[in-house]
Amino acid sequence: ALVHVVAGSVSLEMDGQEVECAAGTLLSFVPGETRSLRALQPSRILLLLSPWPGEGHFPAGEDADPGRMPAQAMAPPLGQ
Repeated sequence: ALVHVVAGSVSLEMDGQEVECAAGTLLSFVPGETRSLRALQPSRILLLLSPWPGEGHFPAGEDADPGRMPAQAMAPPLGQ
C-alpha cells in the first residue's frame, strides 16, 4: 500500500509511535502492517493498493468472499 498526502496534514500511528505527515509525504506499507491514519486538518490523501488482493491481504485462515469481490478488481461505476 502507498499513501500520498496530497493536501493538509495527517497523523500516522504505527508500532506505538506517532508521526505528523504534511502535504507531499509519501508513505509505503507492507502487507499485514498495522497502522492508523488520522487527519489533523482538512486533508486529501491518495491510497494505492496493488495487486488486489495482494499476498498478505487476508489474515491467516480468512479467504476472499467471491460474492463481495469483483473479478479482476473491476467494478461498475456507482449508480449503474
